Amino acid sequence: MVVLHVAVSVALLAGASVLVLRKGTALHRRLGWLYAASASVMAFSSFGIYEIRDGPSLFHAISVVVLVLVGFAVYQPLRRPRSSTWMSRHLVLMQTSYLMLVVTGIAQFFDQLPFESPAINAIVFLQLPLVMGIALISASARAHLKTPLSRHG
Repeated sequence: MVVLHVAVSVALLAGASVLVLRKGTALHRRLGWLYAASASVMAFSSFGIYEIRDGPSLFHAISVVVLVLVGFAVYQPLRRPRSSTWMSRHLVLMQTSYLMLVVTGIAQFFDQLPFESPAINAIVFLQLPLVMGIALISASARAHLKTPLSRHG
């Protein structure tokens, strides 16, 4: 299961690429499917890993949330008829799932972070990325809602 869990590296690379590349292209869709598949494999594989934390943990609950977010995000462009806000929902759901993968990935290695103080490690590596990610997702969603539908590729 731990080997399958390494799919997170594929998810992180594909997800980062999708976030920075032009939206709506064939490459965006292929990398998006790769992200969705690898994030799902990573989340499902976490249910077979209990030896690290001696049983179920918060990370297993987060895996459920990631699966739900990715599922609803993938559903948005596939559903018919499309509403005028499907792209914004797709964007927010995917970005949130990606942020959760990044922050929980860092949290898995919390005891190996560079600062001696757990409080400083928590601020720099968990809280700061989380707050910045939420702010960027919020700004991106607001900007996306103001952009005419025809400009979304």
